[in-house]
Amino acid sequence: MSCITPFLTEHLYQNLRNGIDPADAELYQKSVHFLQIPDYNEALLDERVETRFARMQSAIENGRLIRDRKNLSLKRPLKCVVLVDNDQEALEDFQQVASYITEELNCLELKTEQNEDEYVEYKCAPDNRLMGAALGKGFNKKLKQDIAKLTSAQLRAYLKDGSMMLGDLKLEAGWLKVEKIFKAQYQKSDEWACASSVASAVLLATTLDDNLIRMGHSREMTNRIQKLRKSVGISIDDQIEVFYKASTHDSQLLSILEEFGDQVRKVIKMPFLPGSCMSAGSCPIGETFYENPDNAGDVVHLFVCKPAAIVEAEEVKKSFPDVDPDFLAKVLANYSQASLKKLVDEQSGSLKLSLDGQEVVLKHKTHFFLNAKDK
Repeated sequence: MSCITPFLTEHLYQNLRNGIDPADAELYQKSVHFLQIPDYNEALLDERVETRFARMQSAIENGRLIRDRKNLSLKRPLKCVVLVDNDQEALEDFQQVASYITEELNCLELKTEQNEDEYVEYKCAPDNRLMGAALGKGFNKKLKQDIAKLTSAQLRAYLKDGSMMLGDLKLEAGWLKVEKIFKAQYQKSDEWACASSVASAVLLATTLDDNLIRMGHSREMTNRIQKLRKSVGISIDDQIEVFYKASTHDSQLLSILEEFGDQVRKVIKMPFLPGSCMSAGSCPIGETFYENPDNAGDVVHLFVCKPAAIVEAEEVKKSFPDVDPDFLAKVLANYSQASLKKLVDEQSGSLKLSLDGQEVVLKHKTHFFLNAKDK
């Protein structure tokens, strides 16, 4: 980022400069690089918000560490993430940012547990350099043994208060290196995987049921569509239609797309339809495929197409027996979407055409639709 940041900041400043009063000699300059770094207002700092996002970051880092250790791809959704903490404020903070954590860890839900003693134990080790410098010969074998015997409750209090009394000795902040460690039953569990730090203790449910596997396939196919859009230069605002075709009628991937089709549409924000809905006038501008990793013969092909008019073949045949619906679709494909809509609006919802010498009057939303979104 270092090589482009000066140019990026200059670009932003030149836009902001349009709203700065030229009489303001402090802010109105020829370049952002002529400005002094502004002073910040300490009164606007919110320590609670900073703490909340530090906890969120810790939880996400521990969750990703779990996935790395267990070789669980982020593409595969997991049932839930459980965050364990004795501090009610910490649990409230996790709930405040739950959507961020579940999105980053690709989990369906987030749960919190306050009964920390059920899940973790606090362990500590003395900072030999700090304690040795402060206590000298007083930092002896007996003191180290006493420190090793500190309970989870005592160490929680030490972290909260910043110090604690051990007999007549006051243990200052930083003298003890405290960590949370999950109990053996969770570390060895087949259903859970765990990782922890002082800021967060994270459990991920690692069991993949059929629904999670199907959801994972759905998300991966959605990801393929988004990558295809990017590779062919389609922006997020460009109107497209996406169609899918399976290699076999009993395709598992096909049943997954039928089940999760609405969720795919919500992500791509464009029509998402089976290949049977493709018009004869559809013009594919990109194609990709997804193969079921559990069944090499199960393949779904995904097509990104320009919007095209859709002909209702049965209605056309009823009204105009001599007109070939596929030929009509190709005729309509010669019109741009804008010009076709203009003609329909000008003719009050109808479209007059001459097909092989036969005059036909097509009714919008009866004989044809402008595109898949119109339908």
